Amino acid sequence: YGSHFNYYERYPANTAYFKPDSVVSAKSKYKKTITNAYDNSIRYTDNFLHRLIGLIDNQKTVSAVIFTSDHGEDIYDDDRKLFLHASPIPSVHQLRVPYLIWTSAKYQDMFPEKLRAMKLNTNKPVSSNLVTFHTILDLSGVATKNFKDKYSLSSDKYCSPKRYYLNDHNDALPMNKIGLKEEDENYFKTNNLVYP
Repeated sequence: YGSHFNYYERYPANTAYFKPDSVVSAKSKYKKTITNAYDNSIRYTDNFLHRLIGLIDNQKTVSAVIFTSDHGEDIYDDDRKLFLHASPIPSVHQLRVPYLIWTSAKYQDMFPEKLRAMKLNTNKPVSSNLVTFHTILDLSGVATKNFKDKYSLSSDKYCSPKRYYLNDHNDALPMNKIGLKEEDENYFKTNNLVYP
């Protein structure tokens, strides 16, 4: 269930690193405790991915792992006091998600061009709902008429696709049509992120 609220239920209590983490209420006055619990859930996910990659790596096979999130999360990050996700108008915190691709040493030896392409594409904007499908096909060597190399992060032909936000009514809206507030647009600009 990842890092969905209630965050302290997403990891074993004995793995809690940030404390206090027992969330009494979702009110903004408990921001510190809520953030601690959220950060603990992220650490637990990181640990899970580390262990998973270790297990796969120990197999000494031609392997790849992809991990991404379907959304980010607001935890009272600014004066708007937004919380959770799926807002009618999201904040930058709901839009930014991790995207991790790991490949084994054997994979890198067999497909150095894919590794070069992924490094080349590291800082390009990603629309995870579109790119993940094509990247998995490409990394796996699956041949299908549905594959488009311009949407694969492991292709040197990758072109950042138009990005969309799936709102709380399941409408896919272009990034420049979702009504981002000025502070969110400024976040993109000050952090050298492509907007829209």
